Amino acid sequence: MYTRTINKTPTKILKKGKPQFGTFATPPTEFDIQTLKRPFNIMPVPRFITKSRIRGMIEFFFNTAEYIGTIDIFNAVFFSFTETNFWEKETGKKLSYRCLLPGRRIVPEHLDKGISFTFRKNRYFRLSWDHVSKKFSFIFHYESDSVRPDIIGAFKSQKNSPWGMITSVNPCPLKNRCSAVHVSTMPISGSISTNQSLKSTETQDSIGQGLFLLRWAIFPLRTKDHSLTGFGEWENKKIYFRLTTTSTDPLDKNIYNENVLFVDNEATLLPPIIITKPKGIMGPWILQDTESMVDITFKPNSDTKRTLSILLLKTEYHTIYGKCEGTLLSKEGNHIPLRNFTVIAKKHSLRL
Repeated sequence: MYTRTINKTPTKILKKGKPQFGTFATPPTEFDIQTLKRPFNIMPVPRFITKSRIRGMIEFFFNTAEYIGTIDIFNAVFFSFTETNFWEKETGKKLSYRCLLPGRRIVPEHLDKGISFTFRKNRYFRLSWDHVSKKFSFIFHYESDSVRPDIIGAFKSQKNSPWGMITSVNPCPLKNRCSAVHVSTMPISGSISTNQSLKSTETQDSIGQGLFLLRWAIFPLRTKDHSLTGFGEWENKKIYFRLTTTSTDPLDKNIYNENVLFVDNEATLLPPIIITKPKGIMGPWILQDTESMVDITFKPNSDTKRTLSILLLKTEYHTIYGKCEGTLLSKEGNHIPLRNFTVIAKKHSLRL
């Protein structure tokens, strides 16, 4: 069965300007790649050129009995962009709220404790975490416009609950560049309230699952990636999985990749996967590997598409809600059946 080594966690992901590659069970304190040495494999270039290719991202997924959703925070050099999408499970109805923040940098470079926020009046949110004390919160208030209602939401981790954590620092794809990503899973409680609800106003806290992800990476001029983040239960255990494949995957994906399964916050490292979409983006997605640990069919229900063009930056993002069926294999050898699991898939294209 596939295995990947879990290494001792370094304090910083860079040592004298060079990445400390590997997979770690706990998060490094500093998550900064701004001082990478010679990331383009040529003679030294001015630091501002290096920084222009570095991007930061935060994703937080929440899954409760009533709703599933995600907030995406994208941090470039001269601006930040945020988008929150969520769906009412019973009806499939969705709401999307977006915000462009010129000149703002809102993705921090510390993992032990951190906060990301905006005080934009019509799109306020505050996302904070403390990996030492196992505390997490996400609150937001988005004002209404011509097509969206006024909405307020709050989610927090449950007190004294265990977290699942994994950190991966991978070549991107050459070994003088890197992509650093941290994933935390946690039980959450929270609610969403709106003055024009999708179905009925939600006022009571609901128990659910949360997944937090923070990434810093050197991006090439053209990038494409696919990811699936899934939630469900099996034998009274909370199941989370995160599967990705990108155009910047390292050459040796068996040693370096981000794929992981959490069973009650116990991590199983998964092998690299192949995603095929024989009927297009809104047809079934087939996810498989060569180790017989991943065999999933994802069926999209609802797609939120956005395009963004700022100066030389052009992006196309799809955030897709759907269900999946199939099987995952844990490190204990348990075949975990995925029956009607809730999934948020993403397909991104970026061109600089």
